[in-house]
Amino acid sequence: IYGSRTHFPRMNRTSPSPNSYSCKNSGCNNKGKKPVVIFLTGGAWIIGYRMWGTLLGRALAPFGILVIVPDYRNFPAVNISQMVDDVDKSIDWVFNNVEEYGGDKEKIVLVGQSAGAHIGGVVVARKVRDWIRMKSVGLGWDIQNCNHFSNELPPLASTYQPFDLKGFISTSAPHNLVTMREVFHR
Repeated sequence: IYGSRTHFPRMNRTSPSPNSYSCKNSGCNNKGKKPVVIFLTGGAWIIGYRMWGTLLGRALAPFGILVIVPDYRNFPAVNISQMVDDVDKSIDWVFNNVEEYGGDKEKIVLVGQSAGAHIGGVVVARKVRDWIRMKSVGLGWDIQNCNHFSNELPPLASTYQPFDLKGFISTSAPHNLVTMREVFHR
C-alpha cells in the first residue's frame, strides 16, 4: 500500500511489510481520506508480481493517491478462474479495509495493465452480470432462457457492488483472446 505519507523502510523482523503504512497504527493526521487506485500488474498470466506496481505507487503518492497493488496467483499453478477469484477477493479486501490506511472507499478506481487488465475486466464484467442476475429476480425478468446466461459461472463471493468502483482503466490489455488466437501461434 502506497500513500502520500508512506515510508519505505528496509524489511526487518519488526516491520511487517517493506512498504505498508497504517493510519490506525501510526496515528497519521490526514486532512481527509485519499482516493484509491487498485493496480493489477501484468505478466502474461505467468510471471506477474505485485512489486512491479511500486513505480506507479511512488508516482501517484505525491498527489495524495493511495495505491494498493494486490498479488494474484499465476499459471500453471492456477487457471484464469482462480486468478479472477484472487483479484475479486483483493478488491473486496480493499473495500473492507482501505479506511484503516487513510483511503476513501467511496473513491476507488481499478487499474489493470496487460494480463492484470484482462483479469480486472473479467472481474468487472462478472460483477455486472451478477448484479443483473440479482436484479432480474426481483423484477421478474426471465433470463434463464437467455443465451448470455447459459453455462453459468457461480456468482463471485465478494460483497461489493459493481457501481462501488468509480472506474476501471485498462491499459495494453488483450480483452478478446479468441480473436488473438492466431497471434499466439506465430
